[in-house]
Amino acid sequence: MFVRKAICFAIFPQVGPKQRDLKVKDRNEYEFKPEQLVSGITKIYLNLGEDEGFCKAVAGDGRSFSTQLFPKAVHVLQKTGSMPGTISHFEALHNKICVGVLCMFYVVQNT
Repeated sequence: MFVRKAICFAIFPQVGPKQRDLKVKDRNEYEFKPEQLVSGITKIYLNLGEDEGFCKAVAGDGRSFSTQLFPKAVHVLQKTGSMPGTISHFEALHNKICVGVLCMFYVVQNT
């Protein structure tokens, strides 16, 4: 569970609503490469995304998960030239997690 919270929280600043606030004076000095960070976090999501429990946990994380984050991450991946297969797998994972969100919403509404 800690890993899921950590990666959800890690991708949020990179592609979330305040991504423009992330600034470093000298990117080279600090080796600040947000595009590579998004790519790395995407790979972690894809590896853990095979686990249903992980997907349900991400879908239930109202603090740092938003259905808008994945499309924004896809945009970053496309801009940085990620492999199309990686992007399509990430989009499929997004759909899988969104189905989980809808199921949770349905259960809450009908209890």
